[in-house]
Amino acid sequence: MNHPNSAPTATPNKRGSITKSVKKAAFYLNKGEVVAIPTETVYGLAKDQFTMKMH
Repeated sequence: MNHPNSAPTATPNKRGSITKSVKKAAFYLNKGEVVAIPTETVYGLAKDQFTMKMH
C-alpha cells in the first residue's frame, strides 16, 4: 500500500507507468518532499538539496 504522498512503484509491464512515476516523483521533489526510489534490492531516498523545507 502506498502512502498518500508517495510516488507509485513503476511496473515494467504497464506502458507509460515509469514516465508517470518519474513525473510524480519530480512533482514531490519540487515541493521539497522526500521520495523513496525502489530498486531490485533496496530503497533509496531522494530530496532536492536546494530546498530549505525541513520535516
